[in-house]
Amino acid sequence: MRARTPTGLTLVFAIAAAAVHLARAQDVEHGMTPADLERGGQIFLASCAACHGADGDAIAGTDLASGVFKRASTDQQLSALIRSGIAGTPMPPNNLSEADAGRVVAYLRSL
Repeated sequence: MRARTPTGLTLVFAIAAAAVHLARAQDVEHGMTPADLERGGQIFLASCAACHGADGDAIAGTDLASGVFKRASTDQQLSALIRSGIAGTPMPPNNLSEADAGRVVAYLRSL
């Protein structure tokens, strides 16, 4: 019997699974648990998705799942931006705690 080699699709799934595992491991290293990521997703859907879309790509030129942000280069800057909003744009400030804003950032990083 001949050994089977992985197909391209199998390889893609394996790489995706490894990336998800690595992202979750990094989040846990930064103090985020799977429950924190889930809570970050819930907060995002309740507070952000109306404008940004459920996948974070509803605003032209902005794809929150890309991990690249025009106005923030660190997680701390992104968390502060989420809390304070962006003056002169439709992005309003909100009343999220620092911890909840951090959960949203961790969720965005996991997309």
